[in-house]
Amino acid sequence: MENKMDNTSIYTEEQIALFSAQAELNAYKGKRQQEYPPITDYIDGVVKGDQSQIDAYIAACQSRKSKISKTLKELKNGTSKFMDMDNQLNATMA
Repeated sequence: MENKMDNTSIYTEEQIALFSAQAELNAYKGKRQQEYPPITDYIDGVVKGDQSQIDAYIAACQSRKSKISKTLKELKNGTSKFMDMDNQLNATMA
């Protein structure tokens, strides 16, 4: 069975831009989440009453936070841009 495709897209440019922005934001969130130690390390320290383990978890989180390449301002700008695009897309689909 032959697969024939034409040059028309089922998505508008706005939708494609929104999907792209959403993928970028999800990739950033995933990367950022992987940078942090598992929360179970902290909970384990609390349950055991091990303050040094709790302090090590907090120090690891603070260290990762300083290494993340995107600044808070960039993230807010990206999120704002994403929300604007989402609102525009919803308005066009209504």
